[in-house]
Amino acid sequence: FIVQKYIERPLLFHRRKFDIRCYGLLTSVNGNLKGYFYKEGYLRTASKNFSLKALNSKVIHLTNEAVQKDFEEFGRFESGNKLSYADFQKYLDATFPSLKINFFTDLLPQFKTLVADTFRATHKKLDPLGRKHTFELFGYDFMIDESFHVYLIEANVNPCLEIMSAVTARIVPGVVDSALRIAVDPLLQPLNDLYCNRKGVGEIFPEVKYELVYDSRVDGEELDKLQESLVLEGEYEDYEESEEDLSS
Repeated sequence: FIVQKYIERPLLFHRRKFDIRCYGLLTSVNGNLKGYFYKEGYLRTASKNFSLKALNSKVIHLTNEAVQKDFEEFGRFESGNKLSYADFQKYLDATFPSLKINFFTDLLPQFKTLVADTFRATHKKLDPLGRKHTFELFGYDFMIDESFHVYLIEANVNPCLEIMSAVTARIVPGVVDSALRIAVDPLLQPLNDLYCNRKGVGEIFPEVKYELVYDSRVDGEELDKLQESLVLEGEYEDYEESEEDLSS
């Protein structure tokens, strides 16, 4: 089990709780792992004002779309309870003008670093069989507290790709298209002619917005040396799952 301390003083958006959904992509080709961070994401907002006096209220404390969409207030303030990075920046400028917080240079790079750290921390567990061709899309959820500290809440496999707002209608198709361009297209015959003949495709997805943040051929050796040094110092004990652990 993992126990997380509740963030009791989160940064709020118009007095309502929110989290930030980002995407990461992991590919494994002939055992070489590469991790990517998608440059765009969005905020997921709660439908009611934040309060610690109602800890059992899902509509106040859980911003997941699967939870919020079942409540009458869903979509009352933002379409699909979603907010773009640009709109959030406008809120920061208006609400904290003296702090001069820039979401794109002060906060977003921290999300990218944490995503990279998840790949680095689990690089020996993600694909131990070194499969020839495989990939996985992850949904990362972050929160920010009122002091602008960033927290990674969780990383999700099979993240929701449902389109229920103008924000997700713009972002999600690009997330999927770019992932397939990175993970699948290199395995196929060149499709330049095919793409050129499909009118409008280049206009809809003009660029791949994933940024490489981990490469096992580059980072793996460094991490192995770090692990070895920690083992020698008695600060690290590797854990290998036994058959009994896996079957329980």
